[in-house]
Amino acid sequence: MEDNYWRSDEDQALSAFVKTYDNHADFGLFVEFCQLKQKGLRKPALQKVEQFVKFCQSRPLEKQREIVKCILDFFINAYVYSLDIVLVSPIRQYMIAVFEHWREAEPNNVNLYIALAKLTRQRVYYFQGLEIDPTNQECARQVILTKLDFVDYQLHHVSESKFVYDAGDEKDGELALQEVYDLLEKYPDIDDYVKQEYQDTKQLFDDWIAFTQSEFDDFPTWCQAHHRHYKFISAYYYTKD
Repeated sequence: MEDNYWRSDEDQALSAFVKTYDNHADFGLFVEFCQLKQKGLRKPALQKVEQFVKFCQSRPLEKQREIVKCILDFFINAYVYSLDIVLVSPIRQYMIAVFEHWREAEPNNVNLYIALAKLTRQRVYYFQGLEIDPTNQECARQVILTKLDFVDYQLHHVSESKFVYDAGDEKDGELALQEVYDLLEKYPDIDDYVKQEYQDTKQLFDDWIAFTQSEFDDFPTWCQAHHRHYKFISAYYYTKD
């Protein structure tokens, strides 16, 4: 079901790109790639996108930058669930290379860090972007979510009364949450989703700390006794016979 949702999302984005750029000289090969990919013709689609990359590489540098930015902006604005689904390896790696060289030429252009973060899924670019432009809300939002993800990972097995110490101890979690609090104070216009994620994560973390200082043997029992209603995920472990 979820895979079909992604595929529907992909098909809509590909169709929209074809409709928008069907007669554009710079995107003829990429339009053909989109059409082949929609038909499920993977090998011809891959060959076509490789031809498109070679075409782009033959263009002047400014034109290459214009092309990759246009493609990235389009699929981001199309709300594609995962860029990897649409931007297969040859075009994605080419785009990363163009943006990396562009960033080297313009190291203070925060938009290039954001583009690289989206293409590579490496959130370190958001941290670097925020250092360059402390007013950038998108970078600030992603930095906050990264820190919350760290704490969430620590709490991943609290339903089994276990804390994931390979990510650091409770003091590291406290520090991350304090840093998030400070960032939310600095960026009050961050959306409500992020603020709620902070509240929920901090509540669970604080409850875990309270549990560790109690006489209870397991965390779910502590939660029940203190009227905490968390939706814990069941964990299943498999062993080879």
